[in-house]
Amino acid sequence: MSTERIERFYWSVPDDVLAISHGGRLPMQLIPDTMQSLADTPVESTVNVLIRLRDESGKAIGIGTELEFIPPTGYLQVYFTKVIPGRGMLVSYEEKDYNAPRLTELMEEVNRSGKEWLGNEPIIGTCGPTKNRRGAVLSGTGEFYGMTGEMSQTMNFRRIRPGNAPATVDNCETYWLKPKA
Repeated sequence: MSTERIERFYWSVPDDVLAISHGGRLPMQLIPDTMQSLADTPVESTVNVLIRLRDESGKAIGIGTELEFIPPTGYLQVYFTKVIPGRGMLVSYEEKDYNAPRLTELMEEVNRSGKEWLGNEPIIGTCGPTKNRRGAVLSGTGEFYGMTGEMSQTMNFRRIRPGNAPATVDNCETYWLKPKA
């Protein structure tokens, strides 16, 4: 009998994004537009996102952060926290690759043509660090205390607009959790 369980957390860009700060290394807006830029600071190579988390039915269930470090070469290093009131907190780490060929193709076409794209393009950006190309669960509190496992983020692109306008993206983070041995 398996003791593994699956948890899924959902959030959409831009609807569930409460704040984004960064140093301008990725083509995205600051949210709110009065957010202080991190350009020309020691942390300019980070992207910091505060999000509202939802369950599968769309009900708001918690708050999450996605803290990304953009190294000079290699994959983005991403730390996630999920705070679910009444349940606990979950912390995970992934390596992420935004250079999915289909996503790159779509963004280049939109920026070249100046016309927005509407559709349904799921992209799995998670590419490690586990042997399954998934992220790793680091720790938890409450009902997540003592859990280990893996995670993966699927970004379902629905709308891409020219320039730095936010894309419309439905995100699903899937966690495969099990008690530590």
